Amino acid sequence: MSKVIAKKCNSSLRFVTLVIFNVFLQPFISLIGSLILLPVLISEILCFRDEIVVLSKIISASILFQGVITLLQSTFGIRLPITQGCSFSFIPPAIALMSFYGGCSDEEGKSS
Repeated sequence: MSKVIAKKCNSSLRFVTLVIFNVFLQPFISLIGSLILLPVLISEILCFRDEIVVLSKIISASILFQGVITLLQSTFGIRLPITQGCSFSFIPPAIALMSFYGGCSDEEGKSS
């Protein structure tokens, strides 16, 4: 009898662990990855990779607006508990614009 109870407890613990990982941890890990990766890519493209203050402001703004958009989406929009992350669709036009204007130069930021 005790083996049956122990087996039922172990199977429910595995299910709870699976639910916790799939519902809470996996979306959190993927969102943090996209919220950090996008500003780092943009800082490389827009020539301020050495400016830590600007990079931290962009990361903070993306996290803030991700929270605001998620609240709006879950109250007025589709009303499902989803999260809206950043979009990567404007990276190719940013690369094209920066290559059109000559890209990053080493002399940028220095006064003549």
